[in-house]
Amino acid sequence: MGKVVLVLFFLGVLALGLIYLRRIRLGEIASETEPHVDRPVAVTSAPRLAGPIPGQDTSTLYRALTVASPDAHSGSLRLVSDEQALIERTRACLASDPVLAEALAREGRERFRDSPASEERDLQLVLALLNQQRMESARSEAYYYFAHHPGGRYVESIARFVHVQVPRR
Repeated sequence: MGKVVLVLFFLGVLALGLIYLRRIRLGEIASETEPHVDRPVAVTSAPRLAGPIPGQDTSTLYRALTVASPDAHSGSLRLVSDEQALIERTRACLASDPVLAEALAREGRERFRDSPASEERDLQLVLALLNQQRMESARSEAYYYFAHHPGGRYVESIARFVHVQVPRR
């Protein structure tokens, strides 16, 4: 009788292990090395309206990132120098290159601090962080957005994306 119980116990442990491995393979259980996100966010474009990366010279980074914008008429490369062009470039790479979109949004925040388009730029930064699955950083930037744009058009959307309550004023 004792051997039968022992065999049944080990079969149960083996079955539980196989179920656990199957759930990991199917993505039902997040691994410890991956950041947890309830659902991946893929943003192809942001509504029209866009800080420096720690430890990097942003003026050099900005030139390196934005000089590769081909001019449609001449085919040559041009530097994105105005704010609207920077926002367009950020919007274009939100889904395909969120790291670049984050860098461009931070550069825009540094160069055009109190512009009318700062609301969209801050939204783009949150979306770029979400697309990198950096939920805590996205939440931090969401709270920055709430503080700087308390009646903003995207408050409810951002709160839904990052799963937080909008602070009451």
